[in-house]
Amino acid sequence: MDESENLLRDIWGELLSGDAHRVRIAFTGLDRMEQLAVLAHLLEMAEGEGWQAGQRDSALTALKAIHP
Repeated sequence: MDESENLLRDIWGELLSGDAHRVRIAFTGLDRMEQLAVLAHLLEMAEGEGWQAGQRDSALTALKAIHP
C-alpha cells in the first residue's frame, strides 16, 4: 500500500470512527471538493442499499457530527 492509500484509509478511519470530535477534525482538514465528495459518499452509505448496519450507523454518526 502506498502513502496516498494509507492516508486515504486513515482519513476514512477517522470519518467513520463514531467519535464526533475526530470526525470534525478529519472533515475540516479536507478541501472543499474533498468535503463534497465525502458528504456524497456518506449520504450514499447512510441511505443507499448494500451497506451493512454498522457502516450505515457510522455514516449517520459522521453526518450528524459534520452537520449537527
